Amino acid sequence: ILERLPPLSRRVNLRPRRPPPPSRDTSRPAGLRPLAALGEFLGGELYEWTDGKDLCIPFEEFARHMIVVGEPGYGKTTTLLRLASMAVRYGMKVVYIDLKGSLKTAAQFVALMRLLGVQRVKVYPREPYDGWRGDAQTLYNRLMQMVDAGTHPFYRRLTSSLVSLAVNAPGGPPKSSEEFLRRLDRNWLFRAYCGKTLEHAYARRKIARLVPHLDDLSLPFEGFFDGIAGALDGAWAFEDGDAAYLGLDGDAQKEQAALMGRYLLEDCAHYARHRKGPRHVLLVLDEFGVLEEFGNATDLYERVREPGMSVCAAAQSFEGLGPERQKVVTASSIKILHRCGDPEELVKYAGEREVAAFSHLLAEDEAEDEAGAFQPVRGDNGPKGRTAVRMQRQYAMPIEEVQQLGVGQIGLITGGLCAWCRPHPLVIPEDFLRAALADVSTPAAVSPPPPAPPTPEPVNGHGGQAVGTA
Repeated sequence: ILERLPPLSRRVNLRPRRPPPPSRDTSRPAGLRPLAALGEFLGGELYEWTDGKDLCIPFEEFARHMIVVGEPGYGKTTTLLRLASMAVRYGMKVVYIDLKGSLKTAAQFVALMRLLGVQRVKVYPREPYDGWRGDAQTLYNRLMQMVDAGTHPFYRRLTSSLVSLAVNAPGGPPKSSEEFLRRLDRNWLFRAYCGKTLEHAYARRKIARLVPHLDDLSLPFEGFFDGIAGALDGAWAFEDGDAAYLGLDGDAQKEQAALMGRYLLEDCAHYARHRKGPRHVLLVLDEFGVLEEFGNATDLYERVREPGMSVCAAAQSFEGLGPERQKVVTASSIKILHRCGDPEELVKYAGEREVAAFSHLLAEDEAEDEAGAFQPVRGDNGPKGRTAVRMQRQYAMPIEEVQQLGVGQIGLITGGLCAWCRPHPLVIPEDFLRAALADVSTPAAVSPPPPAPPTPEPVNGHGGQAVGTA
């Protein structure tokens, strides 16, 4: 019918935007890495990313930021682990920060990494993490991430001054939480800055102004470090493993998990810029919504991109990506959608397409005056039946289709194109899983590191004035 309508052929192109070619060469150009398969290609427009029946993500695209959104129970964690396995096949390191702290996910990650031949797999909380690497400015940035974003600017400036004095004290920055907390004391600070230089004299004036507020300023740090009980005083950091899993219990200890997550992300940015080495790193942030007060997510994205780290943030919904969700989505080159109830803010990145809409008019005398409609085509409906067609725009990835996705099915959007896919299931032998579960459930039996030499206490007094005990 449409072929007999000359106006239609002049106004719109009815061919699919990217029709599948009847045959094509799937071989990769020389010098490019072999493709790692995400899953079975179910249709869409990303034919350039297909290899046989599989949808793949090329290394060049995999090195960019991603998001994964979906309701619980529809395969989001499986997709994240599939992405981690693809990163390993591309020669990347993987850092998986799980903000819900699932033992099952930890065991799956460890077993999968071992199955892929990864030699050094680190797991927190099985082994405490070393959160004190870096210079004084690095530790200052990390510790200031623990200050509540809603803190009054006056008290935030006071906290900034206190932390700066503690980490810049003579003798070097602190090497453990115990040493840092010990420095948040008026006597220690006055003894540390007891020199006769102008810098020490200026520091003592700042300490004197801080003294009335020291108890209030130090209490949040004491509560946090007491609560995690040495979890940041370990012997390994990101650079010591080829794959790392860090599980934070965001359900039982939501506030501490959020603080710990912000601390680790700031350390991750320092690792990417100064300690990473030449290998690319994939950072997976599962349940990104736990970091709801993390106000510089897009800053993190930009800071780690150039040194060679890509971020894959996962959440249960678009809203779960936090207060900067719009910026996070915009900064992510690849959007992966499982079933979710509010996909509109995400599916719009696939763009809109023109599709033909048909209508059947029952009355012979009804005039078709709508703009964009074509003259009726008469068929076997008799003189009182008319069929009209007009072009209308709709999302290339319809909202209702995302809302009705089954378990283990995804929609993928990148560069204004979309595809449907069924990620390949993880095939992990049972003995690998049992061994991994036993490992992650048992604290590591390692000898504690040798104690650091005690920090020499400066001589009593500050500028000739005696200092009493607190």
